Amino acid sequence: MTTLLGETVTVDFTTQNPTTGALTDADALPTGVLVRNGVDTAEVVTVANKATGIYNASVTVPADYAAGDEVQIRIAATVASVAGGAVIWSDTLDTARPGTISTTIGAAGAGLTALGDTRLANLDATISGIAAAVWTYGTRTLTSLATLVASIAAAVWAYATRTLTQSAASVAAAVAGTSVSVQHATKWVVAITGLGNISNRDDLLLTVKDREADTDALAVLQVSEASGLIRLNGAAIALPLTAAKATLVVDDPVAGNITLTVSSDVTAQIGLSAARIWDVKRIYDDPATVGILDDMPASGVGAWVVAPIVTKTTS
Repeated sequence: MTTLLGETVTVDFTTQNPTTGALTDADALPTGVLVRNGVDTAEVVTVANKATGIYNASVTVPADYAAGDEVQIRIAATVASVAGGAVIWSDTLDTARPGTISTTIGAAGAGLTALGDTRLANLDATISGIAAAVWTYGTRTLTSLATLVASIAAAVWAYATRTLTQSAASVAAAVAGTSVSVQHATKWVVAITGLGNISNRDDLLLTVKDREADTDALAVLQVSEASGLIRLNGAAIALPLTAAKATLVVDDPVAGNITLTVSSDVTAQIGLSAARIWDVKRIYDDPATVGILDDMPASGVGAWVVAPIVTKTTS
């Protein structure tokens, strides 16, 4: 509770036997000091004995103290020849309590002016003036917003060409770092970029597996630049599937940009998973250059996530 300037503060406190803890009167009437901002003052603190071991301390806070001052009552007492002391009350001074301010502002519609501060009165007048200006203004129309929306719509529909430059499956496929997310039973068009210079190569293989330790024969999907679709769900492809159902195209050999395309009738046979792994491997006759691309580790390149889709039909 906020203490006001000029207000009288009354606080109860007790004294106990230092050995038993029982309420016991002090050897002499305890004394009190009013402390202001950490400094003892000469203000009179009146102490009275209410009952055995129970006392009352009261002091009037000077009206010339400032709002924000920290004030305390500190008591000193001796019980059974043992001296002790404690701060029994502390507070921050203010000119008015929050409830009083709220009541004053709302009283009889007086507003902030009722507080008697000219700055608040000016604020009150300004706020009232803004409201009056808004509601008495002749026209209140969002003309600029309406014009903007209309011009955007006109620009979109009047534009000569409105074409999605990627296929729907390509839009659905997302490559984030080394993680690939695709949808089940859709055509996959996955652009993989920044592999580094792969100009020297005899073939390029992209492999997706359930586990790192699986052999290539167990690959969920393996596609070759030279041969197309090689393996699906741990088996060599067989009719009605053909190698042409998947392609691995090198778009920029120097930058190492490639595109994987897999038809929807193939992806419909690949089960949902969020835990598969994949990599890309360059095949080259020179033993010194055979291996995984420099920035593509031999395994665990990243996650290959196959997400569900509502419509399963592929033809």
